[in-house]
Amino acid sequence: MAGQGCASFPGFHEESDVAAEIGTKTITIHELDESINTQLAKIESERYEARKAKLDQMIEDALLTDKAKSLGIPKDDLVKREITDKAKLPTDEDVKAAFDKLKGRAGDATLETLGPHIKDMLATQAINTRQADYIRELKREAKITINLSPPRFDIDTSTGHAEGPVNAPITFVEFSDYQCPFCGRAQDAVKKVLEKYDGKIHHVFMDFPLTSIHPFAMQAAVASHCADEQGKYEEYHTLLFEHQHEFSADNFTKWASDLKLDPAKFDACLASNKYDATIKKSLDVGQKAGINGTPGFFVNGISIRGAQPFEVFQKTIDDELVRAK
Repeated sequence: MAGQGCASFPGFHEESDVAAEIGTKTITIHELDESINTQLAKIESERYEARKAKLDQMIEDALLTDKAKSLGIPKDDLVKREITDKAKLPTDEDVKAAFDKLKGRAGDATLETLGPHIKDMLATQAINTRQADYIRELKREAKITINLSPPRFDIDTSTGHAEGPVNAPITFVEFSDYQCPFCGRAQDAVKKVLEKYDGKIHHVFMDFPLTSIHPFAMQAAVASHCADEQGKYEEYHTLLFEHQHEFSADNFTKWASDLKLDPAKFDACLASNKYDATIKKSLDVGQKAGINGTPGFFVNGISIRGAQPFEVFQKTIDDELVRAK
């Protein structure tokens, strides 16, 4: 996906619009937006998320209201009958099991003191689960057309490591930091995505080392590029995420040796600054698209933030495959 940063935002001015004139000098809206691209990308994503959350709430309310009306009962009675009364409320055994999991963090608290709070929490979770199930039932019965579209960002992936067909219907861009625990946690979901959509997905890994909190992140990113020089990127990439808590200069070299890489070439590559500009560009691209933490993902330009479960990616990807048809 070509481009250098975020797509044009709906409602913003065109490039020719003038924001200010100082003598013979003009400052355009385009110049202004370019200078605050990161903030605008974040605002646009947050505006969509706020709208989507409210829309989901309004759709849910409309579905419950219409169902209650069709049954000739008040909405509150429907909620009680189909949600509250059908929720699987926690047993004493459930409360005890939850307390046992909390023991290490509960200090001196006892089951007698924490039990009621745990029971309330589990009951709320049970009701929320039943409510989500019932709303899904109502959605299957109803005709719903949603026209609210998420913002899409153009990502320059020229500095990333790509796999999968370039003309695939799905471009899956991952901004990640090898030393970030959440990035490591996200790898299971990423693997599932690549396996399920094999042949339909173009995956691009973009370096986004957060050096202020992860002292080995930059060196790990460089090491991955050095392994790539010797045709072992995927293997080294996997090793880095599997051994996040063992990062050191010696281990970077050891893992290269384990993969039968030429140690002299690898160490010379690590000692050079040849990939600094490439990694810096990846950082700049991510920041312009609103990435301020890791991991961050884009499915055909649609932002997905954080270490999300596979199902979150699956829904967006399936929607995009339908859209592609």
